Amino acid sequence: EAASVAVTMMPTERAGHAIELAKQAALGDFDALLALGGDGTLSDVASGFLQQLDASGATPKAVLGFIPGGTGNTVMHDFNGKRQKGDAAVRAAVEMLLKGHTRKIDCCKIECTGSDGATPLVRHSINIVTAGLGVDANAAAEKRRWMGPMRYDFSIITELLKIPCRKPLPCTLEVDGKKMSLDLFVLTIMNNKHSGVGLRLCPYAQMDDGKIDLMFTPSPVSSVLTALKLDGLIKKKGRHVNHPLVAYDTAASSVSLKSEGAPVRIMCDGDQCGFTPLKMTVLPASVTVLTPMSAAAC
Repeated sequence: EAASVAVTMMPTERAGHAIELAKQAALGDFDALLALGGDGTLSDVASGFLQQLDASGATPKAVLGFIPGGTGNTVMHDFNGKRQKGDAAVRAAVEMLLKGHTRKIDCCKIECTGSDGATPLVRHSINIVTAGLGVDANAAAEKRRWMGPMRYDFSIITELLKIPCRKPLPCTLEVDGKKMSLDLFVLTIMNNKHSGVGLRLCPYAQMDDGKIDLMFTPSPVSSVLTALKLDGLIKKKGRHVNHPLVAYDTAASSVSLKSEGAPVRIMCDGDQCGFTPLKMTVLPASVTVLTPMSAAAC
């Protein structure tokens, strides 16, 4: 109000409601479509926004903006180049939005089987798509929300301790037409560097390079101690990518994942969204977002 900016509130009422609201928003009537929430909420708004553009074929006046209100807030972290919390993070985001500086970033179109195991699902990702350990750890963390941010680290460790009982997950991964077989343990496909609470999973990723980065383990990880070491290297600013058990790649066009046995769970931007088979298509410079004047190298 002090900045003479009119704001129309569109509160969500259920999971996935932000996608519907963004798809139905009259984009020609607004300068910006803002998401207040965590990474999952931001992803839902961006997905609905892009689905509306796909359906209309029009170029909207409105751009996207984000106000952090979740636990990880990794998208804002990578935009700003630093992690802020609470009121300070919200104030910094609002000040950034009012300056009106924009940039174009990439995103991905996702096609998979929905969470009911039968219905095809199409949505978009601006942060991370993952399968394997990351999905299991996130599902466990959701049941421990009372623990706050530490629930992520705790849940990763509890899942790693289950490695001796782990069953093989044979899959085919295809990156820009190149196929490879793997026993799926960790697969992370990212548009930016960080996920969770500041975990630098794909340290070379850039949000505007027209590519997505992949980090995965092509061979089985059968030792709890080895897995714990990899987890420790991730927390040391992404040094895990130098470990011989870790593979790193980039895709300029598409990525697909097919399981040879039972469907594998897929997580998109922090929320479980469905199952394999998965197809991801890179959409370079497809979203215009409000960012700091001197955006971080994200």
